[in-house]
Amino acid sequence: MTHLNPIIVIRFVFFVLVVGTASSGFAQTKGEPTITKEQINQINQIIQPVKAITDEILAKDRTGTYARYQKEVQVLGETKNVEQRKALTQKILSTYQSFFANVWKEAGVDERSYQVKIREVFPVNMRETIQFGSYLGFSMVTPPTSEPAPAPPPANTCVDVCSIAKGSLNGSNYLISGGGGNYGNCYANANAWGAVAAFGEISSNLKNNITIPGTFVDDARRLAISISYDMKIEGTAFAVFGCSMASATVGNGWTRQYMMLFSPVIFATHRLEQSTVQENFIVEKKAIGNYNVNAGSSVLTAAISGSWGTAEANNIRWTVCETK
Repeated sequence: MTHLNPIIVIRFVFFVLVVGTASSGFAQTKGEPTITKEQINQINQIIQPVKAITDEILAKDRTGTYARYQKEVQVLGETKNVEQRKALTQKILSTYQSFFANVWKEAGVDERSYQVKIREVFPVNMRETIQFGSYLGFSMVTPPTSEPAPAPPPANTCVDVCSIAKGSLNGSNYLISGGGGNYGNCYANANAWGAVAAFGEISSNLKNNITIPGTFVDDARRLAISISYDMKIEGTAFAVFGCSMASATVGNGWTRQYMMLFSPVIFATHRLEQSTVQENFIVEKKAIGNYNVNAGSSVLTAAISGSWGTAEANNIRWTVCETK
């Protein structure tokens, strides 16, 4: 009979407790892949043998490296400034990469077999988005996809949406987590972070604030939307005495890019995605309230771990025209 290291039992209990306080899906928007608490628990069960091996190796470290790593991740969890958090993350990643690479080599993990098992936790459409990194950490990224843009219609009345847009910031945090965001003319940014057994989510929203009737008359003519912005989503999930997850998303009602990171065993998973988004589409007047800019991030950490995510939509250029 295999006896689990008490640290693993503690980290699993903490993880179940934290997931239980959150919803069944994190930072989810209709059509996006998302990870549920049931899937997280399945992954945790799958990798328990790996955790047992790596915990035993780390417990034997006499160099003080692992202890320093834990302290630096703790400092990261206490860092509120976004740019300082990113800088400290890069320092941790570069400083401890070789140490954890040696731990992983000593553990002799059959990564391919575990990757197959982890993929099978998810539906077929989500398996295709999974990209594995080191230490069984993985990410899911769904790039913006849309139908071919229609030919621009003759314009009658046009509105510069950035001049009338209204912003809001929404979110919730549990235990040791937090975040923030801002919006203005014309951008929307959000960031979330979590440290010890935490769940948090933040959303920065820029509503078009168009009214029908009001901004435009209430008739059968449709609205042509032209929008572009610089999109950037980034996140890091650190594992210490527990797993962690981070997600970030940016969307405009027509398309959305979503990224999720998960670090299940040791060290970290990091990813940065950025591009310029350009969309032109036509909608019915009654549906105009569905097309707003949103930047959001969520984090989930178990026991002593840490994660953060940022989402940015900057330099927004946004016009709505009434077609003839």
